[in-house]
Amino acid sequence: MKKTLLLALIAVIAGACSSRNRSTAAETPLSELYRQRDSLLKHIEKSNLLLTEINERINELDSTARFYTVTTFEVKPALFEHFVEVYGTVGSEKNTLIFPETGGVITSIAVKPGQKVTRGQTLLQLDASIILSSINEVKTQLDLATSVFEKQKRLWEQKVGSEIQYLQAKNNKESLENRLKTLQAQYSQTIVRAPFDGVVDDIFPKVGQLVGPQTQLLRLVNLDNIYIEGEISENYAGLIKPGYIAKVRVPGTDSVYEARVTSTARFINPTNRTFKIRLELVDKSVRLLPNSLVSIMVKDYENPAALTVPVRVVQQDPAGNDFVLILEKTSSTLGIARKVYVKTGKSYHNHVEVIEGIGPNTLIIDKGSRNVKDGQKVKLVSETDLNA
Repeated sequence: MKKTLLLALIAVIAGACSSRNRSTAAETPLSELYRQRDSLLKHIEKSNLLLTEINERINELDSTARFYTVTTFEVKPALFEHFVEVYGTVGSEKNTLIFPETGGVITSIAVKPGQKVTRGQTLLQLDASIILSSINEVKTQLDLATSVFEKQKRLWEQKVGSEIQYLQAKNNKESLENRLKTLQAQYSQTIVRAPFDGVVDDIFPKVGQLVGPQTQLLRLVNLDNIYIEGEISENYAGLIKPGYIAKVRVPGTDSVYEARVTSTARFINPTNRTFKIRLELVDKSVRLLPNSLVSIMVKDYENPAALTVPVRVVQQDPAGNDFVLILEKTSSTLGIARKVYVKTGKSYHNHVEVIEGIGPNTLIIDKGSRNVKDGQKVKLVSETDLNA
C-alpha cells in the first residue's frame, strides 16, 4: 500500500513537470497559461492529499514514531447549578438541661443515659422525708380541725354558740388546708419529671449528692424538632426568603439533604456583614445531632443547558487569558492539538461553565493537556491505556 501511494505521487509530479516544460517551450496565449496554472493547482492539491494520507499511514505503522498521548472527552449540554456554601450548626427546640426546683440530697435516679422517656415521667428523686413528715402532721391536724369546724357549723346553724367560735373553727380548717397544699407543692418539687418526650442524653450527679437549684442534673434531647442556623453574606439578603429550598451536607460524608428556609434575620451583623437564616429539613425522618457542624448550600445560579469542563483543563497564557486545548482528529487514533480561547463563568465542585469559545460535541483534551502545544500532533488513547 505504501509503495503504491509513493509511485502515484511520483507519477503526478512527473506529469506536472512535463506539462510545464512543454508549455514554456513556446509562447502561448493567456488563456492557455491560465489553463496550465489550474491544471498544476489541481495536481498540487491531489499531491498534498496523497502526501497527507501517506504521512498518516506512516504514523500509524511506524512503531518508532513518538507522540504525546492524551485522553479526550466530549462536551455535552447539561444542568449546571452554582451554590454558595457556608457552615451552620444543628439546633433543637427541645435540647434542655434539667435543673431541680429545690435543693436536697438525691435519693434515687430512675433513668439511664440513652433511655427514652415520656412527658411527666419521673427522672430523679430528692430526699423529701422532712416534707413528708410535715404533711402527715398537717393531715392529722386538719382532720381534727375539720371535725371541730363541722360541729361548730351545725351549732351555728341551730343558733347555738357564738359566731366568733364558728369563724375561728373555719379559719383554722382553711389555714391547715392551705398549709397542706403548700407542703404537697414542695414535695412535688423534690420529684424531677421529664418536661417533654425525649431521650436522656447524659446524667451528671450521683445518688447521695447534695444539689441545689443551679445544679445541672441531666440533659434531655428530642430530635423531632431540629433546625439549622447559618450566617449568609449580606449580598444575598434580597435573594433568600422563607420557603427557599437549599441543601445541607454533612462534612465527612456523602449525605446531602434538602432543607427549607423558615426565617431570615432582619439585622445585618456589622462585624462580619452577614445575616442569620434558619432552615428545617424537608425529610423529618432525618436525625442530625444538636451542635453538629453542617455545610449549607444555597443555590444562586442555574443553567439547564450549560457547557462545563473540569477546572483542570482550563489554562492561562502569560496575559491571563483562559484557553483549552481541543483535538482536531486526523484519524481514529491521531490528531492535532488546537488552542481555543474561552470565556468562563461560575465554577462549582471542580467544574466551570464555559460561556464562549466552544460548542457542543467539542473534543476537549483532558489528560496530557499540560504537555502539548498548539498545533502539535498527538495520539489519542483511552483512560485505561494511559494508566497502563
